[in-house]
Amino acid sequence: MERLSSLSRIQSCIYGILIFTCITSGCETYYYRGFSFKPASNDIKEAERCFKRGEKLYDNDEYEKAIIEFDLAISLNPNHGHAYNTRGLCFYYQNDLDEALKDYNRAIKLLPNQSMGYYNRAMLYCDLAEFDKAIRNYNRAIELDPKRAIIFIGRANVYTGKKEYKNAIKDLDVAIKLDPSISISFHNRGACWYFLGNLEKAISDYRTAIKLDPNDFDNHYNLALALDDSGNTKDALASFLQSADLDPYNAEVRNKIAWMLASDPNNHIHNCQKAIEYAKQAVKLTSETDWDYLDTLARAYAGSGEFKQAILWLRKALELDLDEFSKAYINEKLSLYEQGLLEPEEITSVE
Repeated sequence: MERLSSLSRIQSCIYGILIFTCITSGCETYYYRGFSFKPASNDIKEAERCFKRGEKLYDNDEYEKAIIEFDLAISLNPNHGHAYNTRGLCFYYQNDLDEALKDYNRAIKLLPNQSMGYYNRAMLYCDLAEFDKAIRNYNRAIELDPKRAIIFIGRANVYTGKKEYKNAIKDLDVAIKLDPSISISFHNRGACWYFLGNLEKAISDYRTAIKLDPNDFDNHYNLALALDDSGNTKDALASFLQSADLDPYNAEVRNKIAWMLASDPNNHIHNCQKAIEYAKQAVKLTSETDWDYLDTLARAYAGSGEFKQAILWLRKALELDLDEFSKAYINEKLSLYEQGLLEPEEITSVE
């Protein structure tokens, strides 16, 4: 039996009259919520109208309301594979993976030669880290629909999760050939090149991803990481700043910016006052609960010669629940700041 919300039960009762009028003899019989019937043509048409309403609600992220419409569509036509599939997506985006999987299974049974049921089930298995099941479902989806780039992107995600970066790159190469307008293909391939240590190719792919989608935070942020690792500090900072503009509530990128400005050993971008500004933002966004961000703020104050403020923030860090290594790190810096000294370069690399 399918699960219904209270509102759906009420609406289902209304449609119960239709269900009883659908029962015929001598024909194929369907079973739904204890009723046995064969949908009449008018019920199939009404089911399709419910499905269309559900699709619109799904497109607007109104998943609860969409589920009610899909419930009704299925009650009128239990052979509606697309209703099961899209209702499964609603459950999936509500993090109800058990119900999503049931619906995907039913959709695949009803529509065994259509790819999207397998694709959606593969995506769910990937979230559950059941990578082998995910691969099998993506393989079947590709057999059925070898020209759909998004399926290759999905299988590449599984290979990336398994750290099979070369296989992921092969799939992303195909996806890009099929549809070179999808930003995520270049971003994800850039990530694979980054994990393989090929910063040049990673940077190239991230730059292409930005051209296709200049407002995506991850495109700019991951480009910044690759540029920083390649030693291009100035361009890395520019990309971090762009990503910070795109996400005003991201503390991590603000901490990265502050650390770079406060501890640049070559003084190419050194600016402790700006570092204090960004570090304060990171600390505020995390309600003074992240010792790493407190440490960055302390470093920015120390770099500007304000050691009393630096000491204050390090002591706040020591009030948090730290492991022994972190305590030792903070205490070492605290000892230096109490002497009016900056830490040597070798201990300024904590991420």
